[in-house]
Order: sequence, then structure tokens, then C-alpha cells
Amino acid sequence: MLQTNRIVVGLTLLLLIGGISACSNEASTKNVEILGEPSTVAYLGVEYSYNFGSAGGDNLHNYSLSLHPDWLSLEAIENTARFGVVARGIPGITGGRRGLADLATSKNITLSVTDNGRFGSYSWPIEVKENTVGVTAPAVVEEGKATEVDEQNQSTGGECQLPDMSVRTITVDNVDYKLYPIILDVNLLRPSVEVVKVRYSFSTAYKDDNPEGEQSRQNREHARANHDYIIDYDNVNAENSKFYNALRNPDELYEPGVVTFEPGVTKCFIRAYVNEDLVAEATEVFSVNLDEIIQGIASIGTQENDFVQIRDNEPTVSFEETGPFSMSEGSTRTFVASLDKIPGFKENIGGSPTPVSFDVIVNFLRLKSSEKANVGDFVFYTWVEADRVVEDTIDEATGCLRWGEEPIPTASSELLSLNFTGDQTKREFRVCLLNDGDNDIGKDDELVFGFRDDFGTISARPSLNTLSILINEWLNEVVVASGDEVVLDSIIDADGNLVLLGSSASEGGIPFLRFFNRFGISTKPDITLLPMAGVSRPIGLAYFEAVNSDKEALADNDKTNDKIYSVSVLLETDKGIGDGFSGKDAYLATYSRVSNVQEYSLEWDVQIGSSSDDIPASLAIAGGNFYIAGTTFGDWSRAIVEGENDIWQDQVHKGNGDLFVAKVSYSEGSVLNDWTNVIGTDSAEKAVSLIATTGQVSVVGQTEGILGDFSFGGVDGVLVTADVRNSTVGVINQFGSARDDQVTTLLRNGSLWVSVASDQEIFDSMDSLQEKLDAGSAPEDFDSIVTSHVRFGVEMNIVSKSLKVASIDNGLDFVNSAVAGDGANYLAGSTTGTLLNESEDELNIGRSNLGGSDAFVMKTNFKRQEDTDESIAWIYQFGSSADDFSVDVELENTAKLSIVWREGFDFKASKLSTEGVKLVR
Repeated sequence: MLQTNRIVVGLTLLLLIGGISACSNEASTKNVEILGEPSTVAYLGVEYSYNFGSAGGDNLHNYSLSLHPDWLSLEAIENTARFGVVARGIPGITGGRRGLADLATSKNITLSVTDNGRFGSYSWPIEVKENTVGVTAPAVVEEGKATEVDEQNQSTGGECQLPDMSVRTITVDNVDYKLYPIILDVNLLRPSVEVVKVRYSFSTAYKDDNPEGEQSRQNREHARANHDYIIDYDNVNAENSKFYNALRNPDELYEPGVVTFEPGVTKCFIRAYVNEDLVAEATEVFSVNLDEIIQGIASIGTQENDFVQIRDNEPTVSFEETGPFSMSEGSTRTFVASLDKIPGFKENIGGSPTPVSFDVIVNFLRLKSSEKANVGDFVFYTWVEADRVVEDTIDEATGCLRWGEEPIPTASSELLSLNFTGDQTKREFRVCLLNDGDNDIGKDDELVFGFRDDFGTISARPSLNTLSILINEWLNEVVVASGDEVVLDSIIDADGNLVLLGSSASEGGIPFLRFFNRFGISTKPDITLLPMAGVSRPIGLAYFEAVNSDKEALADNDKTNDKIYSVSVLLETDKGIGDGFSGKDAYLATYSRVSNVQEYSLEWDVQIGSSSDDIPASLAIAGGNFYIAGTTFGDWSRAIVEGENDIWQDQVHKGNGDLFVAKVSYSEGSVLNDWTNVIGTDSAEKAVSLIATTGQVSVVGQTEGILGDFSFGGVDGVLVTADVRNSTVGVINQFGSARDDQVTTLLRNGSLWVSVASDQEIFDSMDSLQEKLDAGSAPEDFDSIVTSHVRFGVEMNIVSKSLKVASIDNGLDFVNSAVAGDGANYLAGSTTGTLLNESEDELNIGRSNLGGSDAFVMKTNFKRQEDTDESIAWIYQFGSSADDFSVDVELENTAKLSIVWREGFDFKASKLSTEGVKLVR
């Protein structure tokens, strides 16, 4: 050690630090000062040093240290640049090896310097902390894969040498094990000057008193002791000792059960092995624990343990398609279950290198998901291997499998199985639904298959492990109106009831509501709408559900009436239900029922209108409010003042028919026409359809003038948005071709979609038209009227002319109804030709025009987040030799379409699956 009262810094140091040139005649600096910035943190067992210098004064410098901990002192040092002085020490070791007693904070350690005439000092604190060790494990490891390490890039100074990472094959109790090494990182916070040794251990939630063979969730969800992960240290357990002895390699320096940090090393490794067995298991978990420091000055930190998940590498099973699907009673369908790899294909460790194949049996359950359904609703039979079906076990009447003289037991769940052998990765199974003839009210019964996560056989992929089938019990096409009756619209309520809006000329044109249950059976007499003198024309329906707030109805916890189902009806009428109305007006009525009652009854009605004719066109419901769009020929006004603001501004008719959109609210028996907005020009406008959300209402219609920025010629389409709170108009987008264009439907499915019938390409701006002209192309002409389903984005501009419904023989094609699905649109309409799916062979498309106009339904797919066109998934064209027209299409229970169409003088209703399969006879 250098005595602090005789330390001298050489002239070279003064020249370098003090900036004194050997050739300078200037006087030296009078003050002396300490140079350098010390660390304020030190760690037990880790060297601390403060390499400093000084400057100023006239003579050589002497140094001293005061108020310092025992472990810190001054030493002389030498490096390649200069001689200097350092404050150095090792907490816990130097100054008397006080160990943990050095864990303290010294606040005013003072280093002083003097040239025997002048004096300077510097003070700083040092906090001594523990040097901690922690373990970090890979979150997930997989059977059959070792930890990948790059030994060439391994640091030689700061890391331990890697243990042997070769795959091992051992035999214990005549059982072969192929073991793949994995490593876990153990980190020391700072490099110690002495050897540090840490003892570690492994553990799981496995319990020896829960045998493997039992279906014990405790053991199935965690690693099995010495079968899934293998430890290479002896923890005084008889079975562990067997594996330790089989794995032991006396030539290896690696010490199982102990991590050793040599001086200067901060990263070492723990090795374990994962057994690639032939047992299919759920993801299992084991943990590694740092137990104690057995040598050196260090401590175990907060990361004293970590967990490793073992992901099984046996095949996982999934349904190729999960649905929901719609199947009719009495029908059969084949489904496919798939393994993601060949089952049980393993290397033979003990003898011949020829791989050994193992069969895999997949068990799955038939689940019952409908609380109201009887057991009989789910009677079905299934078989998967035709070569195992004995001929006399097939019921000739149903085509389904028999079990002796009795049907298969129909408990709430039933175990079925599929057997994959050899290199099979796909197996078919068949579901056969019996026609049980029940007439229970409520939604379609649901049949659900789910794989059973069987320990030792197979695991299911969570996202693909259930198959849902909705059982359709509307089995026949039904005539829902005939003669002079006309059906205009339909909805499906929560119980699968079909509600129709129509009118009958024989009854003076008075509209009606007609009901058919989910079996296609008429349930009760019609509800006659607006029974008064005058003419009333049905326009449309809307359906909504609400929570039943009637406390008396819910007093006995009767969950069967916890909701209210409501059907709202929009009519055009020339007869007022109150005073102050003239001409034609909009009439809105709501019929409701609680969910355990089938009959609807009138809840409230209202009539709204202007000083002249108002022709309603469409109804929408959002946020508990009602929105009506139509065409008006009069002025709207009303004097309601809130504070200083007139919240109803006069809406003046501007021309030969204007668009109008009105908001109606209902609360506690009071009906209000909150606002109406009239939008038009001095030319003719016509509203066609509207869509409402809780923030915005969108109206689509037609104009002969310039309602937007530009007229393309003839009749154009127009799309208007308004704020639902105050009717403020947002964007007005005019679109069309140079000829007359007919708007037919508006649909919201992520974006807004408008169906437009035109015989020429349409545009939404002069820029888009000019862009095409600049490219040397004229707008495309169509040989006949083609329905384009046009997509509008957030900016209310045309994102893409998404779909052109074209006929092979240039027929006239119209879409007059649309409904949204998940990533799909379902369009219904009529065509005088034969519709063509561009993906089909024109010469063999499987359909032809049946005469006059045919009805059709089609499914189109699209990507919700990308600006890509729709693609036709399928087309179903149907009808008779007479003229047939689609009336409406509705999506029911996500898996079935309800179709209403006119066939000659009859109106019919039928069911179609969302895959385009006819569900009726």
C-alpha cells in the first residue's frame, strides 16, 4: 500500500493534466482540484475502483482519504498513459472480510489533495449492494428439439463454457429414452473476484399419488416426474438416481446440480433434457429453482426461479371446417378431422433403425349446447370406417347406423372415436340427423362436436377443436302469400319466426303482418295494420331486441321473459292518425312481445310528415332510435326551443322531390320526431335505402341534378351521411355514369356497399373519370344492365367497383336485397339471363334460365381490411317458367339464409345454407 501522506504525482502528470507546457513561461494555476467522476454504487465481492488525478498548485501533490468504509483505500497504479492514483476495494472482502456487514451507504467519503500550500477535496457517497444471481428459462421448449447454441460466437471472458449439448439415448428399466438437451441461463449481476457456486433444483406439480394412467388433471397438465424432462443430478431419490447414473459422464467438467461462476464470469448455464416420448399430452410445465449460494459472496435475487413449458410434438387434431353449418333433419353430411403430422412415427432407439409407427385413436364428444333442447333433438348416428359397418346395422328408412334394435343412447354427451393408422392424417366421419318431428319453439337446435384432450392419445388445437351444426327444421318450401296478396319485406326474430310484411288488394290494400314459425308453419292470424279508411302501402320492417325492465315480470327470476322482441313497421299512408297532416305521410308502428310469449301486440305508433306528400322508402334502428328515409315534396317545420337554441330548423323543400331523413325516438310512452333533414336540388331526388349506427345515418338514393360535386349525366346515385345527434349533413357523394343509373340497395359490412344497376361503368368523381380518359380508355359499356356492388370507404369515395353480376346471355340483372355476414355479403335479386360466376366454366356452370325472370341468391367474399374486390363464392339461381323475383334475403343464426321470392302469382319462403346448399325438399 502507498502511504497517503507521501504520495507524489510526477511532473509528467502535472504537464498532462494541468496543461502546463514545458516551453511555457506562464505561472501555474493557484488552486488544486480533484479530477474524475467516481461510481456511487459498489457490489459485494466485486472490485470497486476510482481512478483519479489532480491539477493546479505550485508543488507536487499529496493525497489522503477520510470518512471511508474499511474496505476502501488508496493505491498507486500504472497504465500505458501515466502514473496515477486509485481508490480501490472489494466490499465484503478487503478491509477485514466483513461480508454482509459491508452492506451500507457511506455518504461523505472525502478525497483530499494538497501541494503543501493549497488544499482541495472531493466528497461522494457509495451504496454497497448485493451481487445477485437469477435464472432465466426459455418460455417454451418442444419435444424433439435441443436448444440451439452458437458456440463459435460464445464469449470467452464473460460466459461459462457450454455443457455437452449432444442428444443422448439412454435405457432405464428396459425403457428407451431419447433426450434432447435444453439450457437455462443463470446470470450473476456483476463479475465476482472469487468463485461463486449456486445450487439449483427442478420441480413440478406432479404428485406420485396420482398415477399416470388415471385421468388426473393435476398430472396431465404438468410434466411427469422423470419422464418428460430429465434431470442429470442425484437429488437422493431412487428413480432420479437411475437417470443420474445413466446420464453421468465422468469426463465432463460440468457439475450437475451446481452452477459455478469463476472470477470475471457473469453468465453460466443449467442443462436439462426433454424426453421425446410417444405420449400425447397437453402443454406441461416444470420449474427450475436456485436454492442456495454454497460458495462466494453473492445472494439469490428476485428471479430465483423460472418456468419452462414443454410443447408436445405428437400430432394435434382439428376439424378441417368448424362451421357453424346448417343441416336439415333427415340429412347426412361427411366431415373431416385432420392430424397435423403422421401419427406415432418415431425412431427405434433400442435396436433396428427402422422407424416404428403407432396408431392414434382420437376421441371426441358430442356436446349439447342448447339448454332448452330435449335429448331427442340431438338423435344422430355416425360412423367413420365403411369397412367396419355391417350391412344389417344400417337402417334402410333413415340410412343411419343402428345399434342392435335400439338407437344409440342419447345422453347429453357421447364418446365417439376416430382411428388414424399408418401414415393417415385425415379421417372422414359422417353425421346423420333423424327427423324427430318435434315442434318446440325457439331457435334451431345446435349440435356441437368437441375433441377430448385425452392424456396419452392426442391433443386438440384449441382454436379448431369444435364443430357446430345447426339443425334446420324448416323442411319444405312454403307458400306464404298468393292470389292478390303481395309481400314486400321480411325479418327473422330471435326464435326463428319468419315475419312478413304484405298487403292484400281484396281487403282494400290494408297491410298485414304474417307469421311462420321455424318449422314453416303458420302460427296465428295476421295482424292487420292501420285499419282505417284511406290507402296505406307497406314499405319495410326492422327488428330489435331489448332487456325487459319490467320488475314484476322478472320478480320470480323468470329467465324466459328476460328480453323484449320488437318488430317495427314502416308504411306510407294518406290517412292521418292525428290532426295536422296532409297528403301522404310516413307511419311507424312497433309490435312487441316478451321472449316467452309468441304473439306480438301493438306497443306504439306515430305518423310524421310535411305540408305535402312524403313517400317513405326505408327504416333503420340504432341505439334505441328509429330513422326513416324517403322522398318529400313539402316543407318540414316545428317549433321546439331548448334554451336560446331552436333545435328544429325549418327544412324547406327545394325541388321536384327531395331526399329526407328523420329521427324518431320513443321513451316511456312518448314518441317524438326529434329532427328531419331535407336534402335536395331544384331537380328530382329519390331516397332508396338507409343504414344507421349509434353515430351516423347513411342514406342512398338517386338524383337528376347536382347534389354532390358533379353530375355524370342522366340519373346518378347519391350517398349522404348525417350525424344522428343533430342531423348535420357530413359527406354527400354523387356517383354514376353518363346514362341513367338505378340504385337498389345499401348494405353496411365494414364499409358501405351500394348496388347500382347501369349499362355503363360508374365513377364517383371527375378525377376518377378523367384518370381513365387520360389513360386513353373510354368508360366501359355493358351489353345489358349489370348490377355493380360498389364499396365506399371511410372517405365516402368508391374504394372499388367490387362486383359485376353478369349474365351469359346479356340478361337484365338487379339486386334488390342484401344482408351482411362475417367477411361476406349475400345478395338477392332477379335476372332475365343466366348468371355467370367468373370462376366457373361458361359451358358447364350447372344452371340455366328457367324462363322470364329468375330469382337468385349469391354469396360474395371480401377482405375486410384491404381494398380488394369482392369475389363470387357461389350463385343459386331458381324459379319457374313464369317470372320470378326475389323479395328479401335474411341471415339466420349465422349459418342459414331465409329467402322470400315471388313465383308467378305466389310468394314462397325457403331456406338455404350459407354454403349455397338447398335445405328444403
